[in-house]
Amino acid sequence: MNKDMTGHNNPPSAIDELEQVAGDLYAEANNWADGTEIADDEQAGAVSDLINMIRDHTKKVEGNRKAEKQPHMDAAKAVDETHKPIKESLDRAAGILKSVLLKWQTKKEAEQRAEAERLRKLAEEEARKAQEAIQQRETLEDAELAEQRVKEAKRLEQQANAAAKANANSKGSVGRAVSMRTKHVATVTDYKAAAGWLWQNRPGCFSETIEKLVQQEVNRKNHSIPGVEITEERSVA
Repeated sequence: MNKDMTGHNNPPSAIDELEQVAGDLYAEANNWADGTEIADDEQAGAVSDLINMIRDHTKKVEGNRKAEKQPHMDAAKAVDETHKPIKESLDRAAGILKSVLLKWQTKKEAEQRAEAERLRKLAEEEARKAQEAIQQRETLEDAELAEQRVKEAKRLEQQANAAAKANANSKGSVGRAVSMRTKHVATVTDYKAAAGWLWQNRPGCFSETIEKLVQQEVNRKNHSIPGVEITEERSVA
């Protein structure tokens, strides 16, 4: 009975070949990195050759990775390009509507603040009258009236607080309510003063930036920076 051998003689794929060579190079590197030190220039040359072979093969692996990845990147880019104008048109529409809605919600918020202020003044006036009634009470009826004024003052104060906390939002029949958000945007007017405050209160945020800038100066052969210690680290290029 003949056995179907279709595909058994196919040449190895590019990734298989790369993996095979990488495995051979790794095994050879492992032979040299067994804890025994290099004894002479000939051995040093052999290790140097192996490093260069590994470096060259790494470039081949990276080249193959980019080549195999590129079609997928091109396909992803094509998908992005077809969806981009649709999303941009929706973003523009939402942006225009948000501008229109912001005007209304700003007006509504101003009205809510005015109402909160009105209620607060009424509460203060009612509290003042309640205090007067308490001080001037002579009969049981006076005491009841004073108690009613105290309750009314508290009720008005609660309404004023609720009005002050109310968020100017707009709720339709679809999805969540669209509300107005407030954020605070910082603009640095004095970098030295701001940096001084940050150094006192958040010194850790400077560490990475300072180390990066200092290393750039050291790379430019500037070895006389105050507060910096320069050490030599040797490695094989």
